[in-house]
Amino acid sequence: MSAFAITAKRIFDGTQMHADHAIVIEHGRIADLLPRGQLGSGLRVEQVQDGVLAPGFVDVQVNGGG
Repeated sequence: MSAFAITAKRIFDGTQMHADHAIVIEHGRIADLLPRGQLGSGLRVEQVQDGVLAPGFVDVQVNGGG
């Protein structure tokens, strides 16, 4: 799988909001979070048009299941 970037006007990293940044994906994992202007040439870029790009926080703790 080749590396690519996802850009958004706003990216939330779980702690703070980043304006006009991109995340770089390599081998199916987030490799970097950097300002959009620092993306290398030749990297495939996908853009999020509206909204906020944020991690999908999932609570995997199960209470009372057993």
